[in-house]
Amino acid sequence: TTIYTFENEVVSLELTFTSPLLLNDLMVLARPVTYVSYRITPKTPGEHEIHVHFGFSGEFCVNETTQDVELGLSAYSISFSSGTENMLKRCGDDHRIEWGTFHVVAPDLEQSATSLRHFQFAISSEYSSPLYPKNRRTQQGPRRECSGPKEYSVHQRVPVHPYYPTIIVRKNYISSGEPVADKIALAYDDVHCLQYFGENIDAYWKKDGDCFTQMVRKAWDEYEDVLARVKAFEDDLLARACAISPKYADLLSLAYRQTVSGHKLAYHDGEILFISKENYSNGCAATVDITYPSLPLFLVYAPDLVEGMLNPIFKMLEKGLW
Repeated sequence: TTIYTFENEVVSLELTFTSPLLLNDLMVLARPVTYVSYRITPKTPGEHEIHVHFGFSGEFCVNETTQDVELGLSAYSISFSSGTENMLKRCGDDHRIEWGTFHVVAPDLEQSATSLRHFQFAISSEYSSPLYPKNRRTQQGPRRECSGPKEYSVHQRVPVHPYYPTIIVRKNYISSGEPVADKIALAYDDVHCLQYFGENIDAYWKKDGDCFTQMVRKAWDEYEDVLARVKAFEDDLLARACAISPKYADLLSLAYRQTVSGHKLAYHDGEILFISKENYSNGCAATVDITYPSLPLFLVYAPDLVEGMLNPIFKMLEKGLW
């Protein structure tokens, strides 16, 4: 969990990002879902009008901004998809996912899609005044000459550049001093997650037959329970680390997430696969230079994942490929 607090003399905003990487629950760990929650507390008396906006660019699901995205809308989410044409076709350095669908799950918020520039214009128009010159349109973002479409329609396919299609979710509140709070979730459907000895295989969370929609609904419905379990896990981990030193606890709080997220958890032919991939490693994966330094964490909390790290190495040896 990462928590940010922003405040001025009028309002306090707490923004919480939670990726539930629970090593004691591999199904939850494997879900490609991050929760984003907010809590806004007025600090002055009287009635307050509070507007919450989130914006998400089509860049989430392309490697380069020259590529296209398609807007989607379902009963549980609004999304951008880059399709499956480029699924698992390329690897290497400086390369981002360019297939699948990025979902914003926000059933309690108003949803739409517009160009980034139009969103910036709308925000500056709605909230600017002579008292707040920082909101002038001329100061809002890149490529000011590109006003961009006001709205995108479902199934419309457009390039990301130059207008940067953007999903917007928003909610308005009237508060008489009481806090307002809600959450959204970000999820990614990568269809197939790994190419394993020439075969495109699925993520671990699919092993019991759940489809993407079922998985997201479970993640949404289990939000309170998952957050309670995350807090208990974090408290235990940091208490143990603080017994050594507070600096060690700070290091672990960073290293834990990096160590887990440097791997992809899959399931294939009855075997767990926990394959490492560095950001810049010439396309190499499941490399022992990652296995060795990350082993201690998984030996303590999830020995099954150690087996998952070694399975692809043993298979490569058995096939005579090394």
